Amino acid sequence: MRSAVPGLVPVVWQGGGCEEPRVSGYHGGTGIGVGIFLIVVGAILTFAVHATVAGLDLKVVGWILMLAGVAGLVLFLYFWHRRRGPRAVVRQSRGYDDTGQPPM
Repeated sequence: MRSAVPGLVPVVWQGGGCEEPRVSGYHGGTGIGVGIFLIVVGAILTFAVHATVAGLDLKVVGWILMLAGVAGLVLFLYFWHRRRGPRAVVRQSRGYDDTGQPPM
């Protein structure tokens, strides 16, 4: 398929039903992956690295990264649960009175 504008790639959605097209490069598990990555890097800095850096305590940096990872996981799960939760169904019926004469 050719794009009408040179240099732009056309987007083709081949899904069916009520699915929404995925944005390229984004996956639903990104928040979980980043949170776990921060926890792992923080744990490595806190418990496994015994190096010293002038003016920087690597154990404190590790704890901060682990707390940021846990906070990211909690926020991701909170918003994921809100998005997946039950939704209210609103039904609106429109009635009209057909007993009168039409306006002139």
